[in-house]
Amino acid sequence: MKANKRFYFLLLFQASVCLGLLFFTIMRYKSSRAIETSLAEWKSDDITFEDGWYVDESMVRTDETIDLLYGPYLKMDKGSYSVEIAYDCDNDQSCLMTAQEGNAAFIKSGLTRLSSRLKKISYRFTLTENIDNLELIVKYNGHGALRIHDISIRTNSVSTRRTLTAVFFLFLFWDGCVCFQTYIRKIRICSWHSDS
Repeated sequence: MKANKRFYFLLLFQASVCLGLLFFTIMRYKSSRAIETSLAEWKSDDITFEDGWYVDESMVRTDETIDLLYGPYLKMDKGSYSVEIAYDCDNDQSCLMTAQEGNAAFIKSGLTRLSSRLKKISYRFTLTENIDNLELIVKYNGHGALRIHDISIRTNSVSTRRTLTAVFFLFLFWDGCVCFQTYIRKIRICSWHSDS
């Protein structure tokens, strides 16, 4: 009887912790915030800002992919973020997130394609360290037109959700161990009574 009370107490404790973490995750997800940056503050060596950034083959002649637009050089804390880019393009283009003057070592993200079939793309990235100058580079391959309407960066709760998932599976494993231990104990008691 004492073992059953302890078992139910552990289940209640685990359920409370999981619900608390779930509540924390939901509250943090709802409180995701935009990182302040203006598209006009971004930089380009090849084009100028006029109600967005626009380029086509007649403006920039290149046979190689170039770094067309770059910025915003933000100081950011370690954590999970989302980037959303609103754009129009005739040919597929790409963008790349870097930090600390081209070093991608602190960022878990790769080269992202700006598809000509889409008008908006959103993707997540994770900063493994605090950084001084986050940079997003929009690349242009020299083919077709490309217009960048907006680029926004927001915090997100991916790391918190990963932690919650790990804690959930840890508790699930713990429950399995407790159930297995209880089952073994019952088998031993039954075999002990049948031997007597």
